[in-house]
Amino acid sequence: LVISRSGYTTVMDLVKLGRPAVLVPTPGQAEQEYLSEHLEREQFSCRLSQNAFSLPAALRLAADFPFRQPAPDMEAYTAAVKGLVESL
Repeated sequence: LVISRSGYTTVMDLVKLGRPAVLVPTPGQAEQEYLSEHLEREQFSCRLSQNAFSLPAALRLAADFPFRQPAPDMEAYTAAVKGLVESL
């Protein structure tokens, strides 16, 4: 289990690691708040506000959350990178 902020780069690392996560968006960072809400709806991660955060609360939340890990399509990714390189 990873407990972290919900920045875009962090989320991309979590996808690659295939780890469940509790995301704690930084207050006032609209993109982190939006991303954590979206990922919770998709069941990729659960979220907890900074004001409500405690380690026991995060662990309880994660224990009951139905995590679903995305299955990245690496063939599509490879084709996209190859197309980009060829266009240069």
